[in-house]
Amino acid sequence: MEYTHIDHLIREVVSRRLDMTFDVAVSLKASRVILHSGYKPEIDMFKLQDTWLNKSIEFWQQEIRRWANAGIMVVLENDTEKSPDLLVRLVNEVNTPSLGLCMDMGISMCFPN
Repeated sequence: MEYTHIDHLIREVVSRRLDMTFDVAVSLKASRVILHSGYKPEIDMFKLQDTWLNKSIEFWQQEIRRWANAGIMVVLENDTEKSPDLLVRLVNEVNTPSLGLCMDMGISMCFPN
């Protein structure tokens, strides 16, 4: 899901889906939820890494609060990133134990450097 998409209509749909995911996680009493980071190949193509990172930091600094309040850790999984560096920076900047990372090795092998 592209949490910070430029199109407000897409952001609204993503927000609704994230709300639905949150509601299900709460009802299941989940302690963790794995989500994709929202990183897309176009970010590399158009050299928008810094823009993506800044918008993602801003988004997660707000969004993570409700998950933390519910006792749920959000774990961001790699999707199309060629390196974990931006995701590490994102989690470090948001700076909460309620946001972490996991790596899907199969996906990482699809996008070798």
